[in-house]
Amino acid sequence: MNGVHLIAFALLVLLLLPVAVAAWEDKRPPDALYLAIALSGAGFAAVTEGVPGMLKALATGLACLLLVAAAITAIRERWQVRLLLGTHIKLLGAGAAWLGVSGASLMLLLAATLFLLSVAILRARKMPTVRPNFSHIAVLAILFVQMEKSLMTIMK
Repeated sequence: MNGVHLIAFALLVLLLLPVAVAAWEDKRPPDALYLAIALSGAGFAAVTEGVPGMLKALATGLACLLLVAAAITAIRERWQVRLLLGTHIKLLGAGAAWLGVSGASLMLLLAATLFLLSVAILRARKMPTVRPNFSHIAVLAILFVQMEKSLMTIMK
């Protein structure tokens, strides 16, 4: 891992910190923050992979945003359950723009697994609400995948 990867990881932590704190305080982060995460991810891809990497990162973020929104809408129409809010979907799209194609699929898988595990734990403990705060789950998934990608860069 070179200095660019370390700076990018630190920037990602700084950009995700307000999302986690806002969710903890039951506040809604501004949409500009998600845009900043996505554009920073595209900038990081441009630095490491050039213009094609930047375009691929932006396309990945948009595709993830549309895919998750469509899936959540279908689930809501089918089972009348509201799993995620718009801010959660925007966070996943921004994270996908940061992580790229392979990282986005791993992020979505990890976030879904952690979400279902959290629901199972809350249901087993007979909590009054079985809906975990997805913002924290998404932030963890994005950071774990970025850390894995960074470690894979070290191993090369």
